[in-house]
Amino acid sequence: MANMRHMQWSDLPPELITDIAERLGLLEVMRFRSVCQSWNSASSSTMSAKIESVLKYEIWFLHYGYDSAGQCQLVTAENGNITMNLPELDESTTCIGSYQGWLLMFKQGGSMFFFRPFSKTKIDLPKFPNSELTNHVAAFSSPPTSADGTVCVLSRSTSNDDELELYLLRRGCNEWNQQHKLNIPRSSIDTIKCAAYSKAREFYFLDHGDNLLTLSVTPNQEIRWRTSKVVDTIDNSPGTFHPRPKYFEKADMMNKLGLADHHEDVSFTVCGTQTEHHGVDKFIYNEIYEKISNHDEESKSQQRKFKGVWIHPTLNQISPKEQSW
Repeated sequence: MANMRHMQWSDLPPELITDIAERLGLLEVMRFRSVCQSWNSASSSTMSAKIESVLKYEIWFLHYGYDSAGQCQLVTAENGNITMNLPELDESTTCIGSYQGWLLMFKQGGSMFFFRPFSKTKIDLPKFPNSELTNHVAAFSSPPTSADGTVCVLSRSTSNDDELELYLLRRGCNEWNQQHKLNIPRSSIDTIKCAAYSKAREFYFLDHGDNLLTLSVTPNQEIRWRTSKVVDTIDNSPGTFHPRPKYFEKADMMNKLGLADHHEDVSFTVCGTQTEHHGVDKFIYNEIYEKISNHDEESKSQQRKFKGVWIHPTLNQISPKEQSW
């Protein structure tokens, strides 16, 4: 007995860890992976298979930014809630884009980075030209590990209400492209509630009405844009999509988060995402959901402010050489 070696949990054989993980449910294996690095590595393939097979078309909701230590609450489609410790998503961060399991995060002061909550992968980007967010929305053409990805950020000019300001960042560049000013008045497109990248290889920006701004930002070509009206159709041709405004309320998310009976006034700033079903894109809009007892300015100033994002759960392995811009 005196010679008995005390084995750590992290010393368990990888094949035994994988066998245990395969017997767990989806949420259990997520908790399992958070124990230590060896358990995380050994169960990655199991986690990926469970997500891809069970949740191919579903999206989850991540409630973040309410805790200085980065505690977050994940609401899954059918398997309940799970608490995650994500210090990267603290109170100073705001998500401005969500696509294929990646979040595009803005940090007060102008720092920006991509983050993948399920693998905790972070990819830093060059500092954004603006130090604070106003009405910025963003979309990216592909995961940040792709060779030819493009990030597109758009906002209404604070000095000229008839202009939109466009910022672009292409994969591998160490600074944002100079600001492009687009002469597009509010009568053509109002406050933008949705930003996405379509199968037609164009960026789409939609307002709260039925106006659509389409941007083509092909490398080495002049930026082209056009405005049109949204037509929700069942056709599955390239560029077809289904808009989904007010998804937070329709999904009864306040109740699922345990905030429906909250006695305080609350405001929820939600970043949308895009997913697909049977080959057709579904665009989930950005929105601000408010629960207030009185609609006066004093009540609004006393609201508890929360943040959330819709995210498509995916978990491919990311090699170290891919974890840089």
